[in-house]
Amino acid sequence: DVLFTVDPFVINGTGNAQRVFAYGLGKAEPLSRADNAVTYSIRLHNGVGFSAGHAFGEKAGSFASNSSDFASLSYVDGRWNVRAAYQHSDGVDLGAATTQLGALVGGAHLASASVKVESAIVGAVYDLGGVKFHGTYGDTRIGNGGAVSMRSYMAGMTVGAGRGTVRASWNRNDVRNLRDGVSDQYALDYTYPLSKRTFLYAAAGYTKNGGDVRLNSARNGLSGREVETGIRHAF
Repeated sequence: DVLFTVDPFVINGTGNAQRVFAYGLGKAEPLSRADNAVTYSIRLHNGVGFSAGHAFGEKAGSFASNSSDFASLSYVDGRWNVRAAYQHSDGVDLGAATTQLGALVGGAHLASASVKVESAIVGAVYDLGGVKFHGTYGDTRIGNGGAVSMRSYMAGMTVGAGRGTVRASWNRNDVRNLRDGVSDQYALDYTYPLSKRTFLYAAAGYTKNGGDVRLNSARNGLSGREVETGIRHAF
């Protein structure tokens, strides 16, 4: 909810903040989506909102395994849209050792690829009308006792350009247990509306990795470049 609301790229395309947050855990279930969840939400008259819930696990024989508890707080008033959230998840699968997340098991000396994850994030959008400023900060702990610690940052802006829109962002993830564990993602795009639901777009992205990480790349230390252009229709 925080990344979707605050990310200028709306967790999509070359600037997708979700794939950088917590080294890609932002895209992994149950952090990206909480199935089988019971949620309570309330909106107050002063712009404050609160939500909390529990997502039951999906592993056979246990509702607790792969379950999550989460809570979020929001404040929307005038130019400000401020969000904060916390999530605790059990039994998150990092995947095979050949994958981006799975490689952390050996690199950070985790006991297993099935881990507990605690994640907190705060973000805000400040809207000046023709220009919006976006920013987030997140802290994530993986494994028993927070064996792996990561910090994630995002700064971006959205600017009106004639009938179109320019969006830019910088995302950083720092795996603090690794000597060279910093990844930076830079992105820029332009969208032009053909109708209310159809847009032309052109985008570019660049990811720079430290020697011990492989965000958006096939191997550690490798940088990544992306160029996209096309037409998008929203149903």
